[in-house]
Amino acid sequence: MASNHGLLILIKVLGLDVGIADGFAPRCPVHYDAIIFVSNCSLEGKIKRIGLCKVPSTALRRAVKIAPVAAVQVEYSPFVREIENSASQNLLATCRKLGIAIVCYCPLGRCLLTGNITSHDSFAADGTDLRSTHFPWFTEEKIAANVALVERFKGFAEKKGVSVGGRGFFFSIPGMWKVKYLEDNWGGKDVVLGKEEVAEIRMFVEENEVNGYRSVEMAKSFAYVDTREE
Repeated sequence: MASNHGLLILIKVLGLDVGIADGFAPRCPVHYDAIIFVSNCSLEGKIKRIGLCKVPSTALRRAVKIAPVAAVQVEYSPFVREIENSASQNLLATCRKLGIAIVCYCPLGRCLLTGNITSHDSFAADGTDLRSTHFPWFTEEKIAANVALVERFKGFAEKKGVSVGGRGFFFSIPGMWKVKYLEDNWGGKDVVLGKEEVAEIRMFVEENEVNGYRSVEMAKSFAYVDTREE
């Protein structure tokens, strides 16, 4: 609680719109890990709504019995679609049924889909970018095949006259920190995809998986971890 209060003072705001709890421990009931803490923050006015991160459907259903959950944060992109399948216990369908918003991160595949990474040499030689050494997608052994896959994916964007970076706009929420990226993504708002085009794109990403895991191997143990029942 104290650290959360200190953060609010540091960034000079009275409260956060959504407080997202992350890092579940399988040995604990879901409310000990997150819900009670964020509920108390909500009662104190530090956050307006409760959010969870990378929870499977069973844990989410238990959580909403304790307190209202407004959003679930997940990684979601054309090449990371776990929320659509059994890996997350079909979390996307569950959120739709419960009326809970999905907040996406890494919609451009950790920059892979932007087309700015063309080889292992795209990273600084000093190894400060951990993707080049610890993220299997970008290691020397796998990056060539993954870049080739993105080059093929570019074709869908080119048909619509947008960049592959802007293409991510159609699948999830774009993030950007430069004006040129904002303009690129904003340009995609007028592009309309027909049912056949959507089906073609989905078929492509389902038949062409990216080589390797997207993050450090240890991250697998924290994604969609279920919690024991009370």
